[in-house]
Amino acid sequence: MKAIHTKVEHKLAQVKLLLPSLGLTSITAISALVLSSSISSAASNIIPATIKVLEACSITASDNGEGNIDNPFEAIGGTYESSVKQSTLNLLCNDNNGYSLYAVGYSNNTEGNTDLIGATTGNTIPTGIVTDASISNWSFKLTPVEGTYTPTILSDTNGSFSSNHVIPSTTTKLATYTDAINVSTPSTITVDYAVGLSTYQEPDTYTGKIKYTLVHPNFANVNGKNIITIATTGNATGFTIDGTAYENGDTLELVPDGTTHTIVASTSDFNEGYEFDSWSATGGVALADASSSTTTFTLAGDGTLTLNGKQSCQSSLSGSMQDFDPSGLCDGVTSGTLTDARDSNAYTVAKIGSLWWMTKNLMLGKSTTTALTSSTSNVSSSGYTLPASSTSGFSGYTAQNIYVPATTTCSSSSACYGYYTYAAATAGSNPSSGASSYDICPKGWRLPTQAEFNTLKGTYTTGATLTASPWYGVYSGYYGGGSFYNGGSFGGYWSSTADGSYYAYYLYFDNSSAAVVGNTKNLGFAVRCVAKS
Repeated sequence: MKAIHTKVEHKLAQVKLLLPSLGLTSITAISALVLSSSISSAASNIIPATIKVLEACSITASDNGEGNIDNPFEAIGGTYESSVKQSTLNLLCNDNNGYSLYAVGYSNNTEGNTDLIGATTGNTIPTGIVTDASISNWSFKLTPVEGTYTPTILSDTNGSFSSNHVIPSTTTKLATYTDAINVSTPSTITVDYAVGLSTYQEPDTYTGKIKYTLVHPNFANVNGKNIITIATTGNATGFTIDGTAYENGDTLELVPDGTTHTIVASTSDFNEGYEFDSWSATGGVALADASSSTTTFTLAGDGTLTLNGKQSCQSSLSGSMQDFDPSGLCDGVTSGTLTDARDSNAYTVAKIGSLWWMTKNLMLGKSTTTALTSSTSNVSSSGYTLPASSTSGFSGYTAQNIYVPATTTCSSSSACYGYYTYAAATAGSNPSSGASSYDICPKGWRLPTQAEFNTLKGTYTTGATLTASPWYGVYSGYYGGGSFYNGGSFGGYWSSTADGSYYAYYLYFDNSSAAVVGNTKNLGFAVRCVAKS
């Protein structure tokens, strides 16, 4: 193999002491690698470096002499192999918990730059593991020397630092020792810098740097701070710490110096329908009061700070008709579907004006008879038995008759809705004046009054508007004398208000008009209910 005349120099470029308010926490050394070459050829050079850590976790980097070219990489079947000459790295730290060693590329004094950079051409030699004679790369590796305080060499996603490893582009932990060490006896690590030169690499002087930092292990990172992760539950979006807003997933770094920090959860921290519930914390976060939306905490280590929300209102409408409570709904919820607990029929409901209305006709009473009790229906404590569905009856003014066909397919020529005489609709109470106190509506609901139908009609003035959103009336026709009439062109709905012994008020509409007028109590009209206030 042709001899390679290459001069490689490793020298100390900068030593920096970081002394935060807590005292000595981390020490940084920046070491430079200068590779000068008059020719380009396939070769490898091992650049030794020594970093010595003194008492109180001081750190220095020093030149160990020129690079060695006696053991170059050799091309064997396209793969480079290396016989690495090692140098020593001494680490001393008077921390009873040991130390952690970090490194990051620092070429051109730019943290994260991992290239060797040509002084004249600006060409680079990137970091990497040499496997191809046509590619130039440089790398490093750490080897612990067994002894009294043998450190642990760590790994990352690119592999173990105990093998040839790319130069880290972010501050990365290389090694750690997790017990007390004697300040007069160092941990020893050998560090090797390997450079493989391609025959295509343009001659130049290439310079690169690595910044090493020694850190007391009770700190989470090289800044001598701990990391708090922000989390939220229950549709909480975030909160403020010392007046600065943070959102779910954010992190912040704080010095664990006993400082008291204020956290605040405001109404803007929650999505619609949720409110503050509590705080929770893990790791080294100590809360003063987890039950107050404004509280304080101190920091002793890494941890998570979580704002927990709880649902304060219903953001959607569901459940049973009998359990409906509009006061528990969030602003903006004006419609939904509820189920009648008596027969499991589902009904759409909507807020129209100041009232919550059923927007689907009542279909109660398909069974032989239906026993209604005050626990689930708007009836007296003695209850009421709804008669069986039948096409007969519908004759007397006190008749309690219903017709609820089994079919669910509606057309203009066949009945498929619920039809009730006034006496049946009012659960047998059948008043001769005023509004009935009882009816066959679910508990918590009732028949609308004459006045409430007039208010509805004042806004929705014809069948064309009453059959559209939001009331969705139907041209259900009516039943009487054993026959079904006007399906598809006429809609009629009982109110709770009587108009004497023989008549009661109902809402009437066809395509072009609507009115609230009296009609005989023995006719079968549909029923819609409104929620009690």
